[in-house]
Amino acid sequence: MKVLGVVPARYQSSRLPGKPIVDICGKPMIWWVYQQAKKVKEFDQVIVATDDVRIVDVCKKYDMDLISLIAPTSHERISMIAKEASGFVYCVSSLGVTGTRNEITTDIGAMVKLVKKAKDIPCAVGFGISTPEQAKKMAELSDGAIVGSAIVKLCGKHGKDAVPYVKEYVKSMCDAVHGI
Repeated sequence: MKVLGVVPARYQSSRLPGKPIVDICGKPMIWWVYQQAKKVKEFDQVIVATDDVRIVDVCKKYDMDLISLIAPTSHERISMIAKEASGFVYCVSSLGVTGTRNEITTDIGAMVKLVKKAKDIPCAVGFGISTPEQAKKMAELSDGAIVGSAIVKLCGKHGKDAVPYVKEYVKSMCDAVHGI
């Protein structure tokens, strides 16, 4: 299993539009975040996830790995984003900020079908997936489930003693999707 560090990058930040590409000491902010994430020894790879062509251009300029992010509001742009994507497409399951959700109401199946119609590329679903049942459902509708905030919560709750709790949690998620 490969451990990816995913840096989400939205251009339309409500408090500072364009924040990921704001210049800080001669480099865009996203470059600094990417460099710090690469220092985490547990990550096999660090990837920037975005749906904005300006951020894509910056990532390419600074040789940062990236994946395309498709949000539930991307309807008319899904085909365009999918055609330009490489690696895989990160389908966002819910609107709003990252974090666990009790329920995912977005029509993920329809979103994945639109992506696959535009390009034969793997699609993984993330944002709000926190239970084995949710992971299984999303993996049935796509090529994989992405879990982040739930793991971060466990690390926050257990601190330096989090490893066995994270291991148990990840095993339960993997068990849920491996039978698909």
